[in-house]
Amino acid sequence: MTNQEKIIIEILAGSAGGICSCEGCAVGSCCGTADYSAITKRVAKELQKQYGDRVEVKYIDIDESGLDAYPKLRNILSVGYKLPITVINGKPRLAGGVSLEHIRKLIEEVTNEPQD
Repeated sequence: MTNQEKIIIEILAGSAGGICSCEGCAVGSCCGTADYSAITKRVAKELQKQYGDRVEVKYIDIDESGLDAYPKLRNILSVGYKLPITVINGKPRLAGGVSLEHIRKLIEEVTNEPQD
């Protein structure tokens, strides 16, 4: 991936989510009772400060949208991973919480990946 391509980050959450540890959650919120829509907005704001328009962050409530567009997530959830799940450029990367620092590290990995 070149540094000019947009990085799409999707945070998927819904009522199927489980309680996770507060360690590493985004911007000081405990994810067991979190409003992931609000957390996504805060994460987006922080990432836009650093990456500008190179990053697009979306919140997806799977209770409303379903998982049809995310067939891999059905498998991930069926083996015990918990919502929220963070998807970066179509690949599920984090589960069970939203961590701004982990997302930053994954963005750096994505921007440094060699072309296929």
